[in-house]
Amino acid sequence: PLLFVGWAILCAPMAQFAMKGSLEGYYNTRADSDPPRRASVDSLDNGDTLFHYSFDEHLKIYPEAICNFLREIERRYSTDTPYHNNVHAADVTQTLHSLFAFIGKDLLYSISKPLEIFSLILAATFHDVGHPGTNNLFHKNAMTPFAVEYNDVSILENMHAAVGHSLLMGEERKDEWDVFKNWKQSQIVEARGIMIRAVLGTDMSNHFLKMDDLLEKIENVRFTANIVLQSELGEDSVSEEEDPFPSSRRSRDEKDQQQMLEMLGSLTDTRKLNKDGGNKEQPQILGILAQVQDKSIQIGGSKTYTELKTECRELSSSILVFLLHSADISNPAKPQNLAVRWANKALTEFFAQGDKEKELAIPVSPLCDSETTKTADSQIGFLQFVVRPLYVLLGDIVPRVKEEVLPIVDKNLEYWQDNKSRSSIVRKQQQQEQQRH
Repeated sequence: PLLFVGWAILCAPMAQFAMKGSLEGYYNTRADSDPPRRASVDSLDNGDTLFHYSFDEHLKIYPEAICNFLREIERRYSTDTPYHNNVHAADVTQTLHSLFAFIGKDLLYSISKPLEIFSLILAATFHDVGHPGTNNLFHKNAMTPFAVEYNDVSILENMHAAVGHSLLMGEERKDEWDVFKNWKQSQIVEARGIMIRAVLGTDMSNHFLKMDDLLEKIENVRFTANIVLQSELGEDSVSEEEDPFPSSRRSRDEKDQQQMLEMLGSLTDTRKLNKDGGNKEQPQILGILAQVQDKSIQIGGSKTYTELKTECRELSSSILVFLLHSADISNPAKPQNLAVRWANKALTEFFAQGDKEKELAIPVSPLCDSETTKTADSQIGFLQFVVRPLYVLLGDIVPRVKEEVLPIVDKNLEYWQDNKSRSSIVRKQQQQEQQRH
């Protein structure tokens, strides 16, 4: 599945027209080595609009090399790993694509570059490559070769990134899967940096730090943007000398919070950017990022505006990395039948690790003891403390997440809570039955 999903996303719209033409029996592929020319239209015969990134308009895209790379990466995912396998990689890649589609291409490209988006999607395909079915804590406690090599720091994430980059630009690079063939060296270096940061960003041990960091960046951007906006509107703005909330120390008392809320009310940007089915109205924070990076909008060269531009660039980058992390733990945000299936696969893998830990006489990792871990409890905790807060935050950045994904998260949480209640009733009935006998 990873080959098909990766090809369909990274090579669009050529991939879609290839599939359409193949099914209808009239598509002719080009045999030469040059990147094929993209189709001249962006819609299918039935009028449906194709959502794609037009990477071939901005970058040198070689579909054959991309497909060969995906084949090799997929081959390196273990078929014996219940959860962290090629199906998970395909699911995360597709989910990341869906989150980008929720934003919409126009708005997405106003806050980022095609190279960034391409690199992030490519990183998603190998973010768990070679996963052994045991987590970082296992490797640290068992002092495995991976732990020794990567000094107990994001052990598996470093390994995944190393495998992917060895194939793409390291000692295992081959012409047949050279995705970056004929790219400028500066582009390759930039893409590598983005992919490393994205893959390392999937380390769950840093989840809460990433949440706090993103919230702080959003608050800083909104505050600085309001100062610039007030200045442009001719309103009384806070001078840098009088500013009680410098970026190094934002006050958080009730008065300041109320002032922040009043500021946010003036920041809504309703320019329509929905040509490709994205948001009809830009959410506040993405609207700020789009405005600041819009070269047609000229705002003075003040120190405050320079600070805002820097903060916006940092926030845009953080959001992109956050989206891959969001996709990586999105199983409880899927329809119930899929969420339950993924939960069972994850716990099967966890329990196998727990058995190994018992054999090695090392501490059993959380959720890995099959004798004490209950499926419903594990999912309720994961949803309440990790997944739901993440998607609430993501919903504030991308409104369609709040409208379409968060209700699914809540429904799945309710399902597991009901499941726990039913299991509790059954256990009580069994205990009462045993007492009678």
